[in-house]
Amino acid sequence: MSENVEPGGVSRRTVTRAMAWAVPAVAVAAAVPIAAASVNEPPPPVFAWSSGCATTGSGGGCAGARKTPQVPFTITNPTAMTVQFQVLGQKSWIGHGAPPANWSPLGGIYANHGTQHSCGPRLDVVGCDGYRSIVLAPGASLNLWFVGSEMGSANEFSMRVHYRWVTSTCGILVAPAEIGAHMSSSTNCK
Repeated sequence: MSENVEPGGVSRRTVTRAMAWAVPAVAVAAAVPIAAASVNEPPPPVFAWSSGCATTGSGGGCAGARKTPQVPFTITNPTAMTVQFQVLGQKSWIGHGAPPANWSPLGGIYANHGTQHSCGPRLDVVGCDGYRSIVLAPGASLNLWFVGSEMGSANEFSMRVHYRWVTSTCGILVAPAEIGAHMSSSTNCK
């Protein structure tokens, strides 16, 4: 069979084959950004680090644990579907020092009724992949307390939270991310 080579050295068959493969690739590539742009993703949680506190040596606060940091935060679901805010881990440490190497499970997520003294009940449940989760209905917004790990006596502490958003069927809606800050524990949770 003849290749019908053109004067430039490229056969019609080669050009035709290249065009046949290029058209579907362009159509698929163009469809992905349109689909991705149509999903309204939940924003990152808003942590009120300045209002964070640490329980006293005798316990108290939302978790009732000793010397435990807790931080108020807000999550909002602007989507039209039920989603889960998942905590993949947390790190709490004293002062400005180096954070622990490994992520720890959280102490819990509790309802926030306006002050560090008014919290509860615990709202997080075991969700997708076994992570602690808050299920959020479409359009809902929640004010919550995040409770870290027991640490020990300190005047200040740092905390990081590793989180992600997933759909009700466990599809990842927003890839894992971190948020954190340094806080003074001059205000004790009571």
